[in-house]
Amino acid sequence: MIEMARTRLKGKGITFTYGLTEYQCDLTSVVLEKASAPDNSSVDGTVTFCDVDAGADSGNIWQMNITAVQSTDNSPEKSLHMLIWDLAGSLGGGELDFVFAPHGNADPTVEQPHFTGTVVVDAGAYPSVGGDAGSDSWTFDYTFVVKDDVVNRVGDSGPFTAKADK
Repeated sequence: MIEMARTRLKGKGITFTYGLTEYQCDLTSVVLEKASAPDNSSVDGTVTFCDVDAGADSGNIWQMNITAVQSTDNSPEKSLHMLIWDLAGSLGGGELDFVFAPHGNADPTVEQPHFTGTVVVDAGAYPSVGGDAGSDSWTFDYTFVVKDDVVNRVGDSGPFTAKADK
């Protein structure tokens, strides 16, 4: 039997949407993964039912880590940096829908699925501003928690929901 090389993911397409605006041109890196839950019991070591429901007991939550350009563009459309800043600040938190198409294809298929969901921007979770002197441009790193720990894999076989184990 002849072994064939596997099709590799090359990170060609991610889209965040807020309203009708798409933010793929702001992003330089995206990683969607199950990771340790933030420690919600750090004040006194007590785990509440909400902590358990959020996956804090098992450490299994979906999160999305991004790197994006820092930009103060505010018109005609806000940059992702400014949108996260506004959501974290005066808007008191918010949500961003995402479509992650790692093959860059417009329509999902079984062999080239899309991953969809919603990430949360918590109130007060501002993105960083600044960087090294002499840099051509500054970027920022940001970690979103995926709402309800749900990531959907969408392809011809229908949607598949990957919910973090609790």
